[in-house]
Amino acid sequence: EGYLVFDIPEADLGVHPSDKVFHSISFYCDDIHKTVEDLRSRGVEFSSGITEEEWGSLTHFRMPGNMEVELYQPKYTKLPHRKASKPRATRRTGRKSRRMKR
Repeated sequence: EGYLVFDIPEADLGVHPSDKVFHSISFYCDDIHKTVEDLRSRGVEFSSGITEEEWGSLTHFRMPGNMEVELYQPKYTKLPHRKASKPRATRRTGRKSRRMKR
């Protein structure tokens, strides 16, 4: 089975198939070991060690409110981002708008 990943500047949105209702927040980084070291030095507490998955290296930490968040270093190559195209001009119909008179 596959899953959707919406690759947007500085973020990914992944939609994974599941029989359960499941939500998670993940942050990615270029070097998970350096990032973990930096975050620990700032007081972040990690709830798991770094594990190796098919798609990347993964660990978890807790945010205020006791929410567990994933931090991962992807093994896949992120695509370069393209600039957004300019919005197209809206088509005018030539009809006048009807406004209610008060």
